[in-house]
Amino acid sequence: MKCCEPLRALSRSLLLFFLLLSFLSAQDLIKLKSEVVSKQTHLTLQDIASLQTSSFRLRSFLSDLSIPQTMLDDGVVSQSEVRELLKRNYLDVSRFKIVGQNVKIHLKKTEISKDILIEAIKAHMKKNYPNVVVQKVSMRYQPLGVIGNYSIKVEPETVSSNYAYVRITIYDNQKEPKKTVRAYLHLQTFGFAVVAGRDIPKGKIITDKDIALQRVQMRNSRSFLTKDEIVGHVAKINIYKGKKITKYMITPNYSVHKRQLVKILYSKGPIHIELLGIALQNGKSGDIIRVKNLSSNKVLVCKVLSNGVVQFLY
Repeated sequence: MKCCEPLRALSRSLLLFFLLLSFLSAQDLIKLKSEVVSKQTHLTLQDIASLQTSSFRLRSFLSDLSIPQTMLDDGVVSQSEVRELLKRNYLDVSRFKIVGQNVKIHLKKTEISKDILIEAIKAHMKKNYPNVVVQKVSMRYQPLGVIGNYSIKVEPETVSSNYAYVRITIYDNQKEPKKTVRAYLHLQTFGFAVVAGRDIPKGKIITDKDIALQRVQMRNSRSFLTKDEIVGHVAKINIYKGKKITKYMITPNYSVHKRQLVKILYSKGPIHIELLGIALQNGKSGDIIRVKNLSSNKVLVCKVLSNGVVQFLY
């Protein structure tokens, strides 16, 4: 039995030796891939090789090592270039086992289609012109292939309620312009119109309670009145609930109407005189109008004070 103990000890020693040898070789193994297909021009060592090391920090460092563009220009990264990369980063090349000779790099182009540009245009218009809906996009464009990341910039040149001209520029991952095209957009513009919130009879002074806001397509924004331009005015016709209120349906609530007999107040120091006149213009309270003095037939400039009452100015 004693004669077998040295053999057992030798066997254990050999087993530990081979286990340690295999452990060390697996620690620092860089196994190059034969081919790599990528959409990105920026590649790291982890992209072109499998890395095996027991050190988390070392593995993380190796994973983030960038492959210089000069190594990618010919489409092949060789084992010697990988060794040189390790040396440049102050690593002991002798501790690494590098398997594989060359990595063929295939940079795949991303095709930027017309549909992609249209989506970019619609997204830009929606963000910057929330009341506008793009109905149709017209442009001449041939699909463009770009390697790596890209960006699309949309710049409106002219925007109206019905159409727009925009310029679209495609940039590569170096922020260099690759292509610029122009597009014509057919638009629908929406806004909020003031409508009758209930039936408004002819002759009624319109109040806040009589109106409401409704989202409508705006074909001519000049025909849209604001709330301030409507409230306080008088309905010239019957305006039914839901009907958009236009300037042809209302008239100002004049305190004095043209050809109306009015009382003219004249005050200067202790002198106070009341005269009778006829208004030559319509006027709201505070407006300056012309009034004819019936006793002298002279035209006076007066300020409207209230219903049928004006004050002589000069």
